Amino acid sequence: MRYWPTLLLASVLGLATPVQADQLGDMVRDGTGRIWAIHGRELAWLEGDAWPSATDQALDGASPSSLTVLRDGTLVCLWSYGGRDVPKSVLTRQKGDAPARLTNLPVALKMGRVLERADGSLLVTEQGPAVVEIPLKGDPRVAAIPEDFFKPGAGKDSNGQREYASVRATEDAQHHVWLWASALTPAYNARVLRLLVSYEDGQVKMRDVPELDFKKGISALLSGDERHLWLAKIGAGI
Repeated sequence: MRYWPTLLLASVLGLATPVQADQLGDMVRDGTGRIWAIHGRELAWLEGDAWPSATDQALDGASPSSLTVLRDGTLVCLWSYGGRDVPKSVLTRQKGDAPARLTNLPVALKMGRVLERADGSLLVTEQGPAVVEIPLKGDPRVAAIPEDFFKPGAGKDSNGQREYASVRATEDAQHHVWLWASALTPAYNARVLRLLVSYEDGQVKMRDVPELDFKKGISALLSGDERHLWLAKIGAGI
């Protein structure tokens, strides 16, 4: 069992040599074909059997938390500083050998995730209440999901802070954004959202859907056609 993740990873990526996958976090392939991964506290890319660091010197003290590839093949990496005592995060964009472009985000994000919207702007959510909108032009804008939108939870992280479930964002076919929190978070008794939450122009609103029982939470929310979203409920299917 110890070698199964390594062999599977080599097969999925089409690599001739197995990779020590137990040391890697997120892994993606950018538009040039280069394979990137979070390797310990570094952003790295695959060169033969090695993972040389690609962490920009300007990011000293920061660690990568998630990787995403945009529709044009650009790699996006979110960086955090290991706690909310440093009140910022950083988003980098790069492709192949091109140098990274840095965008400072004025909030410390925990395990952030990036959604690329249909218009090319980005929306970042986290394991917590912060939502950051990064427009095509202009500065990032920060919003916060109100505390009472979350269910109470008794779980705490290593710093003694209340543990949140991971908040994700989904854009539907009509370009509305929905925020939801996966009830399958690995954190024990984490705080999930009570209902679906809509996001538009920096405003968040809770949306009650009487036909849906959110008592056990949801595990996925996907965009369907012009009139439908696909929602997976814990213990009830899609």
